Amino acid sequence: MHRKQTIILPVNKKIVTDEEMRPVAVLIDYQDWQRIEQILEAYQLQQKEELN
Repeated sequence: MHRKQTIILPVNKKIVTDEEMRPVAVLIDYQDWQRIEQILEAYQLQQKEELN
């Protein structure tokens, strides 16, 4: 049985709210965003390989 590894990355984030304190956006550091994109790209490649 193959188990997938879960990775939790610490991401510093700031939640942007509107006048009524409802969350409308999240700001993260650009370096964190680049790392997230790398992880998503690797995941997509893995999914594509598993389909073949």
